[in-house]
Amino acid sequence: MGDFTGRTRELRTLRDLAIRAADHDTTIESDAGTAVVAAISGTAGNGKTALAVRAAGQLADLFPDGRFHLDLRGMDPVPLDPGTALSRLLTALGVAEQRIPAGEEDRAGHYRALLRGRRCLIILDNAAYESQVRSLLPSAGPVMVLITSRRPLAGLEGVRRIPLAHLATEEAAELLRGIVGAERAQADPDGVARVASLCENLPLALRIAGNRLQARPSPFPPVSGAIFHCFRHITIRYRRLWAVLTSPVRGATVMPHR
Repeated sequence: MGDFTGRTRELRTLRDLAIRAADHDTTIESDAGTAVVAAISGTAGNGKTALAVRAAGQLADLFPDGRFHLDLRGMDPVPLDPGTALSRLLTALGVAEQRIPAGEEDRAGHYRALLRGRRCLIILDNAAYESQVRSLLPSAGPVMVLITSRRPLAGLEGVRRIPLAHLATEEAAELLRGIVGAERAQADPDGVARVASLCENLPLALRIAGNRLQARPSPFPPVSGAIFHCFRHITIRYRRLWAVLTSPVRGATVMPHR
């Protein structure tokens, strides 16, 4: 996401954790170490997935054996079950379909055995509850797992928790400027600040408002002149837009190297 803004402290924390995970020596059984797990939590639309994906991109050099993304569909009426999630992760890790064990427990064992010797980063996105992710967490190895969830998942043990607040005021304005363009933002800085305030510095709301403003034909009117036209649609269409923006991925996605 080219206009990603803020979250400097959280990205620094994730890099520190990643370095710790990558320090495990895969050639020494006694140095396998406990896999590093971080849980990013917060309200809908505040950038949990964006932060996880941004971190995965920045940490690619530490995880040369692969970075993987799996949408657990935690807000769907029926979230992805652990057995299916394990099957998709095993497939992403290169296991042929006919060699994937039938039972969830056996799948989890095979998955953990594979990861003991691989430097991988796994994003478990949009988790519903603790029992959905427990069997998806590696027991050991030079692995890092990033979980995102609207819930704090307080029942998970040995997890570094990273709660996300809304963006700071200047970060929200910076994100909006990145979407609508510097020239237009500079022409109406008060309008930018007001849009950010009306959106309560929530990244998803800022993107919806910014994209609506950007889509208006040139020459662009001042931001302040289009505020209410854009903002009144955010709450009306929020759930529909959120569903579109977070449409489920049918499988574990291998994240490309950059």
